[in-house]
Amino acid sequence: MIASHDSAAWQYHEVCQACLCRSPAGCSGYPDRLSDRYLEQWPSITIKELQYLSSIRDGLLADKQSIDKVTRQNLGKIDVIDALLQLFAGQVSNERAADALVEHAFTIGTFDLYIPNRVAFDNMVSAETIELVTDRTLRLQLASYYSALTPDRGTQERVAEISRRMADFFAADLTHASETPGLFTFDNPGIRKKSEVVLHRDEAFLGNLQLLRAVSVAQNDELEDKVVAIDQLLAGIQLQLGEDG
Repeated sequence: MIASHDSAAWQYHEVCQACLCRSPAGCSGYPDRLSDRYLEQWPSITIKELQYLSSIRDGLLADKQSIDKVTRQNLGKIDVIDALLQLFAGQVSNERAADALVEHAFTIGTFDLYIPNRVAFDNMVSAETIELVTDRTLRLQLASYYSALTPDRGTQERVAEISRRMADFFAADLTHASETPGLFTFDNPGIRKKSEVVLHRDEAFLGNLQLLRAVSVAQNDELEDKVVAIDQLLAGIQLQLGEDG
């Protein structure tokens, strides 16, 4: 059922329907080249498994990009929090503190969560079974990867919760009940004056700011572990697809 060709860059949409080989030059109804790996495992590895694994690999690569985006955002947020805490620890005027809070309110009050791209995996499990993956180690790694780190629990839930709480602090203290709720500016009628902003002295706010820093660091640590798991999966999939490293 399965054939390989010399190149590591297989084109999965160019499967010969007569013999199911992938020879780029085509064939006469039977593969002219079979790798030793597939001769050993033939016919246990199926075209269907390879197609699903190829799609899962695409999802894992997208996951790495998503993780990179989240971790970079967190690093920027951590730098901002450190700068604010250092500023507030000194003799800073209400006006200067207000300017700093307004400048960084969006960074502190927003967040990003890592959500695995699991479409291909779920499609495989729904249409077939995870047992379609013939390599036991890879099968267990896939099951573990897609069952862990959901966005509605654990550290990521804390990141979302505390970020929203910080946004509430900003909305309550940087704005006054007016025609422009949520607008962080001091140039409109009804907006609290800079000299009246004392959020930087609020113990609850400062405590939550430090907590946000801690959970952002924890989220990045967890995502770094996730990248290691992704790289292991990619290596296993590459081996199963018969591609050279």
